Amino acid sequence: MGGVIESLKEGGILDLDYEVHAIPEWISSKAMIDSWLADAVMYELWVGSDESPAQKIYYSDLPWPIGKFLYFKQIRFAKQLLGITKDNAERREAEIYKRATIAYGAMSTRLGEDSFFFENRPTSLDAEFLGHALFTLQALPVSNSIECVIVVIFAKTDFGSFKGYCAVVCIKSQRETVKMILIVL
Repeated sequence: MGGVIESLKEGGILDLDYEVHAIPEWISSKAMIDSWLADAVMYELWVGSDESPAQKIYYSDLPWPIGKFLYFKQIRFAKQLLGITKDNAERREAEIYKRATIAYGAMSTRLGEDSFFFENRPTSLDAEFLGHALFTLQALPVSNSIECVIVVIFAKTDFGSFKGYCAVVCIKSQRETVKMILIVL
């Protein structure tokens, strides 16, 4: 995974997953985010939308021909990773969106009325899902397949010896409402 969460763990500061890493539901939820939702973001970013999100995120500082070349190269790479060919493009798109819808529904059901997915405290799963949701809502264009509204509320938190801020995120799509809380340093 890497990043901030892994650095906190390696530095002995905070291990968000110390009580949950062996729970089967946690493992499968993590895998669902890392595969189905990651595939949906990759599809939306490189295949399902025009080039403006990718251009804005990755190539805006590059000269036009280099940025265009890298963009088309990445599209080809994304299609290869997602198993998209000319013959199966529509079927794969439907599969990717169906899996994302199932994943959002499962995560919403798992969360229910709770503030966190597991153990009544934040884990890396909460952080990863929140990161996915925020990226999806901020970077990708709103399409017919992913229509969402997001509300973020910041509040002070006291989590054992850790003090910081948390973000409460409510995501409302056409079918599901997902509420998340993430502790922010």
